[in-house]
Amino acid sequence: MNVFPILWNAYPFHPHGNSTPRSADLKVGQTYFQGLVEIFDGFPIVTAGKTAQGLLDRIGMEHVSVPYPNNAQQSRFRERMDLLIAG
Repeated sequence: MNVFPILWNAYPFHPHGNSTPRSADLKVGQTYFQGLVEIFDGFPIVTAGKTAQGLLDRIGMEHVSVPYPNNAQQSRFRERMDLLIAG
C-alpha cells in the first residue's frame, strides 16, 4: 500500500473487557464507518478481527483482513500490518 489504510475494528467505542460487541453496538459502528469511508474515499480498508471482517463481507465492501490485536494476536497483527504498509 502506498497510503495508510483505514483500520476498522467494527465498533469504535468498545468497552474494555467485553469480548463481542452487541448487535446495537455494531449498527452504531457501521454509521461511523460509513462516515469515514466518505471522508477517506479511495483509501484502502483493513479490518481488525473477524467481527469487522464479517460486517464488511456482508455489505460487499472491499477490504483486507488482519487479526484483532489482542494480547495473543499482537505479533501477527503487527506482521500483517507491516507487510500491508510496505506494499
